[in-house]
Amino acid sequence: MKNFANPCVLGDLTKALAADIVTVDAAAPFSCRPLHGRTAERDTALGRFRGEIGLPNLAEFKAALNDLVMNTVLKVILDFAEVSLSRSAVGALVGFAAAMHGRNKRLYLFRPSAQVRKTLKDLGLTGFFTVLETEDDILATLVV
Repeated sequence: MKNFANPCVLGDLTKALAADIVTVDAAAPFSCRPLHGRTAERDTALGRFRGEIGLPNLAEFKAALNDLVMNTVLKVILDFAEVSLSRSAVGALVGFAAAMHGRNKRLYLFRPSAQVRKTLKDLGLTGFFTVLETEDDILATLVV
């Protein structure tokens, strides 16, 4: 986990987030544990997920989501650009979103893949999640 407790300027944070978002090991298997960026004063966690998330790794997915909810974190941004989700994984994600909402915390999906968007649409959940498309969208959530 990289800690950005005292960024000098917002530009430093932008560069750090952009570097974390762009730097992906293409050979890495599905991984949902690493938390690439966290801004302490904004209480935001950015988690990267890759690969296929379904029944075989659903317990790991749920554990990773729970790892993101620390007492000080108010916002969680999940990078789903390189993810495919089964319906069971979407169910877990909805449960996580509901738990976050119940704790007055916010959940965002960053660049969800076409498959994730289609699955959410098929399940009638398109409007359930707030989707961020760019690093600028992430920065906008940090100042709100």
